[in-house]
Amino acid sequence: MKDFLVKVVVPVMAVVIIGLVCMEYILETCPKDNYYKRRVEYLADHSDSLQLLVLGPSSTMMSVIPHLIDKKGFNASESSQPARMDYCLLKRFADKMPNLEWVIFNFNTSTFHSRQIVPGGEGEINLYNYAIHYGADYYDGYNYYILGGIPAIKTALSGDNDEKHMEDDGFITYQPHKWTDAERENVHQKWFSNSPINDEERFVDSIVNLCQSRNLKLILLTPPVTKDSYIDVWLKYSRVEELDKIAEKYKGLKNVYFINFVQSEFIVDSLDMRDWAHCNPIGARKVSLAINDSIRKWEGR
Repeated sequence: MKDFLVKVVVPVMAVVIIGLVCMEYILETCPKDNYYKRRVEYLADHSDSLQLLVLGPSSTMMSVIPHLIDKKGFNASESSQPARMDYCLLKRFADKMPNLEWVIFNFNTSTFHSRQIVPGGEGEINLYNYAIHYGADYYDGYNYYILGGIPAIKTALSGDNDEKHMEDDGFITYQPHKWTDAERENVHQKWFSNSPINDEERFVDSIVNLCQSRNLKLILLTPPVTKDSYIDVWLKYSRVEELDKIAEKYKGLKNVYFINFVQSEFIVDSLDMRDWAHCNPIGARKVSLAINDSIRKWEGR
C-alpha cells in the first residue's frame, strides 16, 4: 500500500497540482481585454473631460446614449451591475474627474434588491471582473479564475465576455403578451424579491452621499417598462408604492433630481421597447433627449 501511494498517488497529485498552477499562471497572464477592462481604461483616459457619468444595470445601459446629451458623458452601466459596483466606480473616479457635473443612476426597486452578486449564482463570472478590473475588495476571493470555477475558465478561453453595444442591436420591437403566473413570479423573484444577504440599499445611500459631498448633480432615473409588465408586475407586487416610499428619503436633498419614465406617454411599446424592461435604440434616443431637456431646464438654459 505504501509503495502504491509513493509510486502512483503522490506523482498523480503532483501532476494535478502543477497543472493547476500552470493553468492559473496562463490564465492570469493572458490578456483580459473585455468590456470591464476597456470601461475602466476609458474612464482613466478621459477623466479630465467627462462631465456626465451613467451608472446602473442593463436597463440604464440600454436607455441612455451619452452623445445625445449636451454634456460629454460615458455610460458605465453593465448588465446586472449591483449598486455596490456603481459606488465602487464612482468612488474610484469622482475625485479624478475635475469637470464631472452630473451622475445618472438607475433608481428602481430592483436596484435595492439585487441578487446577481451571490457567489455560486447567476453571473458569477462578473465577480471576477469586479475584483480584477474594478478593484472591488468585496470579491477578493475571485481574483483568480480557478476560484471562479469552470464558468470563469470557459469564459477566459472563449474571450466572449463583452456586452454588445445597444446601438448595434438594430430595430427590435416588443410583442405584447399576457403574462402567466409563472412568468410574473419569475420576474418577481429574480429582480425584486429581497433576500437576507441583501445590503444594496446602503450602497445607494453611499452614492447619494458621495454626490452630495462632491457637489455633483445626481439624477435618479427610473427607465421605461412596458405597459403589460407595469400592470402585471409593478402593480401586482406594489412596486410603485415601494419606489415612492424609498424616494421619500432622497427628496429635498440638494442637487438630487428624479426622472421617472415607467409610464411615459412618449414611449410606445411596439416601437420603443425591445423587451419588458429594456429600450431598443429608438426608445433610448427618446429617453436620452428627454433627459437632455431636463438637464437644460434645471441649468436654466
